[in-house]
Amino acid sequence: MKTIIREEAKKIRDAIPMRTRKEKEKKILSYLKTLPLGKHVFIYKSMRSEVSTEEIIEWLLHSGAAVYLPRIDASDNSMQPHIFNPGDPLERSSFGMEEPVNEPLFELSLLSCVIIPLLAFDPQLQRLGYGGGFYDRFLPRTPEALRIGIAFSEQMVDRLEPLETDIPLDYIVTDSGIHSLI
Repeated sequence: MKTIIREEAKKIRDAIPMRTRKEKEKKILSYLKTLPLGKHVFIYKSMRSEVSTEEIIEWLLHSGAAVYLPRIDASDNSMQPHIFNPGDPLERSSFGMEEPVNEPLFELSLLSCVIIPLLAFDPQLQRLGYGGGFYDRFLPRTPEALRIGIAFSEQMVDRLEPLETDIPLDYIVTDSGIHSLI
């Protein structure tokens, strides 16, 4: 079932016209700016038709936040945050992500917020990712960090059936607003 939802969500996301996508991304950024992200933000570098994180990262850096990008360790399927500054070298992983090559952050308790990609989400703030489980393994290691998913409003589904290992988010920010259970 999740495989079908993933494929459908990718098609829906891919079909959003570029001009519409840019307008939606501006709205997502404006909503994100209203949340208490803190000063140590872990965020992904967008790829394919994901919500672009380029302007979000620029805004975070301009506002004085430390920005961390993920690096996947294929040997144990773990993910570590690495500090990112403009101009830092990045390399393309086997997953197609641009990853930092510098030293990882070992003090995960420093992270104030984790911004998470997703393919689909439901009103209960359950997310459907790409199926690798990287964030489901990472999030328990950062229990104090705010957990925020970003997506286009078209990615919302009626209901996802969570597994025991699935972790709901604190917020999901879309172009239509901020979704929360609070």
